[in-house]
Amino acid sequence: MPLTDARAGELAKMVEGATPGPWTAFRIIQGYSWYIGSDARGGCTHAKLEGENREADSALIVAAVNALPGLLAERAALVEALESEKKNASALYGEIEDLRAEFERATDRLHVRLAAAEVALSSFEVKPPDGDGDVWMTMKHSAGSAMLNLGKAERITAQVGQLLEEDRRAALVGGQADEPV
Repeated sequence: MPLTDARAGELAKMVEGATPGPWTAFRIIQGYSWYIGSDARGGCTHAKLEGENREADSALIVAAVNALPGLLAERAALVEALESEKKNASALYGEIEDLRAEFERATDRLHVRLAAAEVALSSFEVKPPDGDGDVWMTMKHSAGSAMLNLGKAERITAQVGQLLEEDRRAALVGGQADEPV
């Protein structure tokens, strides 16, 4: 039978109404019977047990009665801890849901920006170097198109190489890449 809150409350009331512990089991030497009880109230309150299992029964009753207040207190603490963890889990779940919604909004904004970037990039076309070594870019716009001279291919190649080397060194310093062998 599960120890529900109601049953735990009933047991706690029974402990409060019973003779306080600690309880002990004892046998009167001349007698056949085992006794259980407590002398916590200044006099011995006891009950007599008889029968085939009287010694084991008395040990069980004493152990159960003495353990019950601690077990009920431990149960109450565990129930309280469980409720606290449920509240924490609920709060974390709410935070996760908020983060998920924020991530979805950010993803939507990123898709919009990527689409705009694709449209913008489709408006540009870089031509291979001409006979003089100049690299040209054509930009299409609503009024037509425009040609922009980006400069000599050698200068562009050198600038791109320099930027790539700076990025590689920054990655090495930041621990983001390994030095090539």
